[in-house]
Amino acid sequence: MDKIMVSVIMPVYNSEEYLETAIKSVLNQKMEEMELLLIDDGSKDRSGSICDQYESDWRVRVFHKQNEGICATRNFGVDHARGEYLMFIDNDDELTENTVEDNYRLAKQYNADVVKFGCSIEESFKSGFVEKRANRFRQLAVFSREEAASHYAMAERDRYFSYIWNGMYRTNWWREEKLQFDTSIKCGFEDRVLNYKIFEKAQKQVFNPGIGYRYFQRYEHSTFKRFNRNMLYSCLLSAEAEFRLFEVLKNDQGFQGDWVRKSAEYLIEFLLLLSREDNDMSKEELADFMKKLRVSRAFRSIQKKGIGKNLALTKRMVVSLFAQRRYRALLGFAKVYLKFIYLKRRLGKH
Repeated sequence: MDKIMVSVIMPVYNSEEYLETAIKSVLNQKMEEMELLLIDDGSKDRSGSICDQYESDWRVRVFHKQNEGICATRNFGVDHARGEYLMFIDNDDELTENTVEDNYRLAKQYNADVVKFGCSIEESFKSGFVEKRANRFRQLAVFSREEAASHYAMAERDRYFSYIWNGMYRTNWWREEKLQFDTSIKCGFEDRVLNYKIFEKAQKQVFNPGIGYRYFQRYEHSTFKRFNRNMLYSCLLSAEAEFRLFEVLKNDQGFQGDWVRKSAEYLIEFLLLLSREDNDMSKEELADFMKKLRVSRAFRSIQKKGIGKNLALTKRMVVSLFAQRRYRALLGFAKVYLKFIYLKRRLGKH
């Protein structure tokens, strides 16, 4: 192949049940000048041999390596990508028809470093219930780095920061900015941490209102169904990364961010994780984590008296209890709130 326009990077790990569907969704794209990097991250099932079956396709390159996790595997993919632009796909999801061609066309038309697009989500629950929804941009938007602040609210509302696979990225720009997934993150939030840097660094971005990705959130594969200490610290990294973005954008024209509200949302996220029944942290570990929250730059501002009075009731209570260091009361409130969320979701399924 003389010129590769797009490299699609697929980390592969123990996904024999869904892998071929994911691969075919890439190979069925209309664009011919693309490559698919299948990177077997030390799979223990048939995933590695399934990858090998596709190596005869001239668009496919297969790599086998020791297990290091999704962050290191994505970084490996970027290092080996030959395309002008790159994309990511998880090994149990799918690209929609013409995703590669449509977003490459927008990238070239606007000379963009980043094109972000929408996704459909199918979430499967233990009960067998499947919830379908979509996250998408409401309109086409094209903007420069100088205009990024005025587009932050749209990016936050339409889930720009939640995922890395809902985008196409200029490969040389990615490398010049030395963008990498944080390999210390083992259990979620790696996309958010990196997306805050991407939003800040891109010189030209496009928001594509089309749906380009099918995300299957399966109960049996979810990393969020089990308590994991790394998830707490990864969430803290996400909060600090977003706080740094706020600091960069806060003086730019059109910025409408509200860090008090955002920090309250992060606190609720921490509390919901900590209040899980399978949380086996000791009192000493919990005290150490709460101390890390207190001293983090991201949460210093909400410890001042009177902060949060304009927030909604739930967020206002959380901020007030945190500022007073009433951690037992916070966890008690979170357990009640968690039961309320579960009840609300169950009622919504009937």
